[in-house]
Amino acid sequence: MADPRKADYTHYSLILTNNVANEVFRIPIPTNQHRYGNIDYIFEMFDGTLWQVSKGRLSYNIRDTNGVYRKDLRTIFQTYEDGISSFSVAWDMSEENPSIVTLFVTTSLTPVAGFPKIDVIIQPADMDDYLYPTPLGNPLVSTGVILRLTNEEQDNLPIGTVLYASSTLGVKRANALSIFTKDVIGLVYSDPYVVPGDLGEVIISGTLIATTDQWDVITGVPGGLVPGSLYFLDPYKIGKLTALIPYIRGQYAISIGRALSSTVLLVKIAGDILL
Repeated sequence: MADPRKADYTHYSLILTNNVANEVFRIPIPTNQHRYGNIDYIFEMFDGTLWQVSKGRLSYNIRDTNGVYRKDLRTIFQTYEDGISSFSVAWDMSEENPSIVTLFVTTSLTPVAGFPKIDVIIQPADMDDYLYPTPLGNPLVSTGVILRLTNEEQDNLPIGTVLYASSTLGVKRANALSIFTKDVIGLVYSDPYVVPGDLGEVIISGTLIATTDQWDVITGVPGGLVPGSLYFLDPYKIGKLTALIPYIRGQYAISIGRALSSTVLLVKIAGDILL
């Protein structure tokens, strides 16, 4: 993976094991120094019928004082209960070198294959005092906040298509040139597409993975996404993405997300700006 000192965050996804302390990464600690930062995460659980989705933040600090290690962890989310299902997450880190950061997940649901999973975004407080964590070979997967909505277009909606809410439970391709169709709700998550009239999955935030060929359809540029580039709703092609910042008066500049690689888009929809 790339050197994190060239970016302001590190991002990857993990498939977890229920009721087990899952090792997420390790932090080497030089003598008489410390490492600290934040972890934003989205937890997702599915049993074939019910979804559990929530997000939280962990702030961590691990310090070495003459070979004696001390940790400090603070979280803003730990448990969830909706009367039908429940789950809890508990972070921990060992007082040793390297410090092992673990996540213990307990859910009342019986997970299907590929679940539970978590999307991790690590934001170091000081890039010069932070060593890149080592993921344990877990596969990168699309993950995030997902809705199930109906395709109200007359044709298929391919994965990655940018959408607006055309009705209470329906979506169509977003159009940056119209005040009525510019409010982006998310991108098609279903692979490879959603047929007209069918329910499909729409990602609101998180990571969306598609092949380079699939992204070529959405961006109109061969080779997939350009790593590090910020993508916008294309003002000239409805439902499409562009890495060119809209600049013409009367257009809306709507940020959709940033490419983490040629196949992975970190979806983070920002408010529109009228130029």
